[in-house]
Amino acid sequence: MTKRFIYTIFSVCLIFVFTGCGGSQGSDAPELSVITIIPASLTITDATATADWEETSFTIIVKNADGIPLSNVRLNISMPFAWSGLLQTGHLVEMLNNGVRTESPMEAVTQTNGTYVLTLRYQHGGGVAFVSDILVTTGTSSKVATFTVAVS
Repeated sequence: MTKRFIYTIFSVCLIFVFTGCGGSQGSDAPELSVITIIPASLTITDATATADWEETSFTIIVKNADGIPLSNVRLNISMPFAWSGLLQTGHLVEMLNNGVRTESPMEAVTQTNGTYVLTLRYQHGGGVAFVSDILVTTGTSSKVATFTVAVS
């Protein structure tokens, strides 16, 4: 066998290995699927003088056109104010995937009941105020929820 042939076989095998590994797995939701985000809008009001961090969550539900929850659906979740990159400072929100800080956009997969719980760690108090949309997409479906931190 020639080196070129062995290299070609090795490269093809690597392609198969890498396409089957890593990532969030799952597949896109079929057309006409519906995404629901609960709550659709959340406002946290805080007039305290000192900034602090806290967590909240949004539940994402994906159902097909017949209303049946879809498990193992790949979700793309993005949030403009969310942390992105290890060196970024001054971020106001962190998306957590199974407790691990994750960059925006992130991928996640729905559970057997068609849900995924997105946890946000956010800054509040000390005059911090912002409004940010959470965009969830899968296949041809998308949905937006709004997260607001306000000063009263």
